[in-house]
Amino acid sequence: MCPDGLRTVFVLSASALLLASCASDHTAALATKADRSDAATDAGELYLGLATPTDGFQIRSVGADIGPGEEKEYCEAARFPGGPDDEYYVSLVELANGPYSHHLGLAVATPGSDAEAELAALGVGNHKECPGPLLVFGGGIDIVGTIQVPLGEAVLPQHVARKFHGGQYIVFDYHYANVSTDVIHARSVANFHEVAPSSVEHIAQLFSLNNVTIDVAPGATASFTGECHFGADMMVGGFTRHTHRFGKDFSVWYAGGPNDGTEIWTSHDWQTETEFLFPDPVMLHAGEGFRYRCTYANDKTSELRFGTSVLDEMCMLYGPAWPVTDGGQLDLPDCNITWVDDAGIGHSATEAGGFPKPSVADVNLCTNAYGPSIDDCSKCLCDACATAGMKCVKDADCSPLLQCYSACTDLSCATSCESVLDQHTSGAGMFTELMECAKAGCPACVPGGTPSSF
Repeated sequence: MCPDGLRTVFVLSASALLLASCASDHTAALATKADRSDAATDAGELYLGLATPTDGFQIRSVGADIGPGEEKEYCEAARFPGGPDDEYYVSLVELANGPYSHHLGLAVATPGSDAEAELAALGVGNHKECPGPLLVFGGGIDIVGTIQVPLGEAVLPQHVARKFHGGQYIVFDYHYANVSTDVIHARSVANFHEVAPSSVEHIAQLFSLNNVTIDVAPGATASFTGECHFGADMMVGGFTRHTHRFGKDFSVWYAGGPNDGTEIWTSHDWQTETEFLFPDPVMLHAGEGFRYRCTYANDKTSELRFGTSVLDEMCMLYGPAWPVTDGGQLDLPDCNITWVDDAGIGHSATEAGGFPKPSVADVNLCTNAYGPSIDDCSKCLCDACATAGMKCVKDADCSPLLQCYSACTDLSCATSCESVLDQHTSGAGMFTELMECAKAGCPACVPGGTPSSF
């Protein structure tokens, strides 16, 4: 793939990189957030603006101190009250962070998963630096909700709920940038509002569309459009948009079916106009989906690309969905938009014919780098992804990620390579493109979703 014949073992899935930072507000926006008063917190009536619900319960993080001028993102372990026999049907989750927060992401671990084991090892109330729970805790993480303002909520339609269990592990993913001159205590809280099990007809899951092809020249304005389709009939309750502060208009349309091209919603504000709820849930048939477009104004003197930093961007659309029939379960893998067709529409590596095949010249350059000892997987990866691979190798931010993760054999690499990701955040999108190409083009070489050689 590269002149020195780099052979890479990838441990992270592309979706992990995509969701590594569920939200990141720009530092310039933080001062207004710091004006929010927590005067009632110490009185025991409110905690970060939230009262303990009478129809549910409240869970708080322990939190962490952030020094003046520091920016930190932590993942902290918590648990639902009770034991495994306790069930909670939740229709509304309220979330709150304190002053100088970038975002709060709330996630849960599937019982028996790798993520549960990792969180148990971390211990309730303990935290670690992380660019997102999917990246740090591995398989079995399910995102519940995110906010980009100090107070927000994730709400479901009537007769629809999320189901949680007593003792189930929770992750508070809180990101703070302390632009003050004092030490602050970063903290978070979540309210879970329960409904009677007898009132619940459907258990909601989360779909996610993620476009990593963002690349805006300095001083320019540009839009990026992508679309994804679902493989089964499903009901959808609404949307959440996610961009950073460079994001401007955000529009969503139906893709496929009789409503193809019909506009559903346009949002004009990246912070305060992020939620859309259908008046009544809508049904999508198998093969139908959504098209969406993110527009950015890059006022920097450098390129603006997908990444996990406050100076990078994201283009994400996600929301609650559930089966049409009672008691069903949807298979909702993340749709990672990684390539763009001639009409300017982005697709995942498995849609619209798949990731474009590399040129013969690129394939030859890739295979020649390995020499006569090339194995079957390396040859397959060259045949499928030579262009994406060379693009990453030549990029100043993608190449260091490729080199660092080449030493990974398990999830421990997420910690050892964290400093590299912090320094080269804008390479995450390009690295994700390569990852998705490899997973789609050479599945036999990608056990468990990770390429075994490149």
